[in-house]
This record gives sequence, C-alpha cells and structure tokens, in this order.
Amino acid sequence: NGDNDLLKWIQSKIPEYGIKNFTKNWNDGRALNGLINALRPDLCKDHKSLEKKNKLANATRGIDIADKEM
Repeated sequence: NGDNDLLKWIQSKIPEYGIKNFTKNWNDGRALNGLINALRPDLCKDHKSLEKKNKLANATRGIDIADKEM
C-alpha cells in the first residue's frame, strides 16, 4: 500500500514526532517543519522549539518555507 510506504518513510525521517497517521499527528505543524528539516537541514533548524499551542503559525511557517524553498 502506497500510504503505508509513505508513512514508514516519514517515520524514518522524523521519528521524534511519533507519526502514526496523516491526520491528527500533523495538526500542530511541528511535524511538517521537522520533515522539512530532515530533507533540508538549512531551512527549519529550530523545529524542535516550536510550541504545540501555535498550530496555525507552525503550519503556515512550514507551508511557506516548503513553497518558497523546495
């Protein structure tokens, strides 16, 4: 299954986020920034310091970085 393969790949890139799905585990935006950092360490070095409560800001930041830089 393609979804399962993608999930395993993501888990290998950002194990610290405990990703188990493509829904709730992404809600606070931190995993997105972590994945960007795993692929391009120069872009989101501070992903581990992002606060869970800043969901929209974290997600927007990750999307903006990915859009502009990847």
